[in-house]
Amino acid sequence: MDMQTASRDLVCTVHGDAKFRNLPWNTTGGGISVTKFGNKYFAGAKLEDSVTIGKRVKLVANASRMAGCGQVAHGGGVEITARGKDYPVREESVTAAVSALSFEKETVIGANLQSDFRVGCGSKISVNANLNSRNIGKLSIRTSTSDHTEIALIAVVSLIQFILRRRSTAADKGEQESDETYLDD
Repeated sequence: MDMQTASRDLVCTVHGDAKFRNLPWNTTGGGISVTKFGNKYFAGAKLEDSVTIGKRVKLVANASRMAGCGQVAHGGGVEITARGKDYPVREESVTAAVSALSFEKETVIGANLQSDFRVGCGSKISVNANLNSRNIGKLSIRTSTSDHTEIALIAVVSLIQFILRRRSTAADKGEQESDETYLDD
């Protein structure tokens, strides 16, 4: 059960899911949820199937539906994960996913790519990029290390410097454009 506030109302969600292994390489699962927001109720259900191909490849497909207040949203996705040949010792993997969401005659399609790999004995990098059909996306790079915290600090300082340089460059371009506007008048 989840509870959170939204303005003056309380959003309460009760959800549950279950998974069972019907074959050594196949896991099937499903779930339901009910959400109360103000005096409105929304109900949802999902179905998921996971197939392991060999020791290194995993394929997951899911479909879901949520309805309430006369509106219905449908969604689904497919995800494939390829693990490194030394998995689970090195925990390296690449995941590609495609999803679709349909609501009120509009469909949004999204794609996601994630890669996890080790850099040295105690360092790990995770890169995640996603983009959808509305041209909204995100790129994130996460590092973790258990060897030397200096490496992490250098990466953080470099990232902050890059962001500050980019902002100052964008601000300089904005000032140049406004100066050119005044000169043309």
